[in-house]
Amino acid sequence: MAKKNKKPVTNDGVQTEESKKVSEDQAQTSSSADQMQEAVSAAQRGAQAAADSTKQVFDKVKERSEWSNPVVVVIAAVFLLVVLRVLFASLLTDLFNYVGKLLMAIVTQDAWPIVFAGFIIYYRKEIRGLLNRLGR
Repeated sequence: MAKKNKKPVTNDGVQTEESKKVSEDQAQTSSSADQMQEAVSAAQRGAQAAADSTKQVFDKVKERSEWSNPVVVVIAAVFLLVVLRVLFASLLTDLFNYVGKLLMAIVTQDAWPIVFAGFIIYYRKEIRGLLNRLGR
């Protein structure tokens, strides 16, 4: 059997091996820190590119849109109201007559139905919870 010649371990040898390990660990740590920094900067560049492209698209659409002009918006709204009046004149007239009569009834008669309806609307969540608990 052949015996291997082993060098005796000295303090100098141990220190050099430890220093090599420490320098390798530092290199790995610095490289992983560099990789993390590169990933962060790449993510920031990607986010900035996405924000820039979104702003460019918004500006292009806004330039092409006629709705950014207030005169066009007012004219379109008036035109839409006229068209609605022409198409649904009798329906709108009947609706406004009904609402007017309802308001006059509230003013001239007792207002307890309106107060009762307001109470129910205001406390609807509590009433629903109470009914759910009673139903169990």
